[in-house]
Amino acid sequence: MPIVSQPLLFDTYLRPQIWGGVALARSLGKGSDETAKIGEAWELSTLQEHLSRVTIGPCSGESLVDLWARSRVEISGTKSTGDPFPWLVKWLDCTLDLSLQVHPSDDQAQSESGLPNGKSEVWIVVHASPDARIVSGIREGVSVAEVKSRLHDQTIEQCLNSYQPQAGDCISLPAGTIHTARGVVLAEVQQPSDATFRLFDWNRRDASGQTRTLHLESGLRAINWSLGTIQPVTPILLDSIDNAAAGELLLQTSWVRLERHVVKQSWPVPYPDEMTVWMVLEGNAMLFDQAHDFRYQLQRGTTVLIPAAAKEIHWSPRMTDSSCTLACIRRPQSKIAMAF
Repeated sequence: MPIVSQPLLFDTYLRPQIWGGVALARSLGKGSDETAKIGEAWELSTLQEHLSRVTIGPCSGESLVDLWARSRVEISGTKSTGDPFPWLVKWLDCTLDLSLQVHPSDDQAQSESGLPNGKSEVWIVVHASPDARIVSGIREGVSVAEVKSRLHDQTIEQCLNSYQPQAGDCISLPAGTIHTARGVVLAEVQQPSDATFRLFDWNRRDASGQTRTLHLESGLRAINWSLGTIQPVTPILLDSIDNAAAGELLLQTSWVRLERHVVKQSWPVPYPDEMTVWMVLEGNAMLFDQAHDFRYQLQRGTTVLIPAAAKEIHWSPRMTDSSCTLACIRRPQSKIAMAF
């Protein structure tokens, strides 16, 4: 079996959604059929709905599940065994409104659905249209009884924390957060689960004239009423030892650490001996090793996993007079979570 010591590129699974559009094809190169309502592009997945497979290099054709099982130490850099791959990584096109939804906690997912974990997630806004809106949380002072009543009479929007997002915003959505979005393209990192409870779906019907199922009882149990309103995070600048790149910490929780880096010239990939996942948010990037055994040209919308065993890897913009912006997904760096 080949040693997993080079960056890994995987296939993309395009998932149509009633709220999707054509932005993933037009702006990120995800698919070519611009008539389809594509809502999600799954980039890294170990879920049965889609098992990501390597598309290039010595491990081409292998699934992420199989690679993780046979080469966990090479990929993750940790000697722990039995832990599943920690994330599901996607791009989203919310041209129309997502259903008003909530995701279960680990405890609820395990007790009610027999799933190994719940679904906390984080969004980075890649594009926001003039009419874009994001809902994250319940307004201060709104009672449980009022939420239930307004769901029943379909006036729930009056209870919700709603704002107009801007490109670059990062929003943390812990399990139990009521949320929805429209008019945005998002980079999404989440716990590896597809568990979603719909509370309201705007009375719309699918192509066959049917309404989608709601999950009011489970959804109301899933709401974390202590969360309140959730605003975009405030980034924290990271120390830089050179002028090649500038970075900021967006989020650290118990399940993920998320950073954003603007790369201006050739820059050694940080965090040696650690697994990292990178998403190209803006610009076009080059990923190569010092010996030039490989050189990947990566356009906006590409996701790449750099295993812990990879050495001498560099990022750079594809053009010398430009820059590229990258999201870096890492494991949390301490037991103390920083929640924003």
